[in-house]
Amino acid sequence: MTRVVAFALAVAAATVCAARTVYDPDLFWHLAQGREVLAGHLVRTNLFSAAYAAYPQHYTSWLFDAALALTVRVLGLGGVQLVQGALMALALAVLFASARARASATAALATLLVSLLVLEPRAMPRPYLMSWLALALTVRFWEGRQQKSRELIDRKSTRLNS
Repeated sequence: MTRVVAFALAVAAATVCAARTVYDPDLFWHLAQGREVLAGHLVRTNLFSAAYAAYPQHYTSWLFDAALALTVRVLGLGGVQLVQGALMALALAVLFASARARASATAALATLLVSLLVLEPRAMPRPYLMSWLALALTVRFWEGRQQKSRELIDRKSTRLNS
């Protein structure tokens, strides 16, 4: 039951954050960069600057921008908010699962709520959405590994004490 409540809370919170007006001033820059990547051109300069288009830039978000441009191509601009909400909900749900592996349901829900308060002001369609999800998955993976290690140690100590 707690998992259902936590998942519903994560989805509701992500929906509220994603459904508001997108106020990211760089959204259309990311979309333009993504269209260039989908066209087969990895941008290495500040291509969209009228003042200095030849300025070299380190372009690290090309994969996210391509995915964003593809989302807009398939689903329209509303698809950006849909993907944003899905990434946030998934990150929050994975974070809850990680917290629940070691703590009570109440503590895990508190972690989820605090995380939401931290993430909410930054809830924009930007490349760090993928970083949040990757971080949550990394924490979940690490927590799973530690839990397996604890179980192995418990089994070995039980055998030694028998």
